[in-house]
Amino acid sequence: VATAYEIDGERTERFPYSVEGRIEPVYREFEGWKCDLRQAKSYDEFPPQFKTYVEFIERETGVPVKIISVGPDRSETIVR
Repeated sequence: VATAYEIDGERTERFPYSVEGRIEPVYREFEGWKCDLRQAKSYDEFPPQFKTYVEFIERETGVPVKIISVGPDRSETIVR
């Protein structure tokens, strides 16, 4: 996940709208999960690595993740 940007050596957490210099994204990496999430029927059934990712998104955005879709079917929608 890109969490910041380096623009000509200056770090910013705001997305640059216009850049004339060199820009490099600063990434935060997460451990992956090696399973099919479609098998989960509740948030508790998700692997810990996935929960860490979801909780990071909540902290960074300040918005709780209430719905997680793991497929196109209605039964593949997890409501927390």
